[in-house]
Amino acid sequence: GRFAGLRLHLNTPNQQFYLAHLSRFAPGIAPGAKVRAGQLLGFTGSANGVEHLHAGVKQGDPRRYRW
Repeated sequence: GRFAGLRLHLNTPNQQFYLAHLSRFAPGIAPGAKVRAGQLLGFTGSANGVEHLHAGVKQGDPRRYRW
């Protein structure tokens, strides 16, 4: 469907990140899991027949981050 795939919300003390249209989470990624910089979080999926990953941040420019 239009909103296909899994979603991931990552909250830090100073920022909130959002990833959507994931096909699956990486091993060890579950609600409440602690993650570190550079860690694999999941795998891109698709929506509306188009493979892509939707990434967002609450503040700032998402292009500044390495996804």
